[in-house]
Amino acid sequence: MRLAPIRPGDMIEVDKRGRPVFGIVLGVHEDGSVSFQPVTRSSYHRASAREVRRHWRRVEPRQRREHAEHPGQMLLGGTE
Repeated sequence: MRLAPIRPGDMIEVDKRGRPVFGIVLGVHEDGSVSFQPVTRSSYHRASAREVRRHWRRVEPRQRREHAEHPGQMLLGGTE
């Protein structure tokens, strides 16, 4: 897998000797490896680009907009 889109904080699945290991990315190194904090029970903390199976981006939560009430909308319970 290409390491260019992987950033610290992202989630990855790594194949280490046939076993899946999930982790949070701590950093991407110039030698083509990724250091990560394992989420599943594992002693592995580093993986090559070839060992990375899947990648999930970390995104910031959406900002909540104030809920615009429709003028004809009634409140629950029948009160206005």
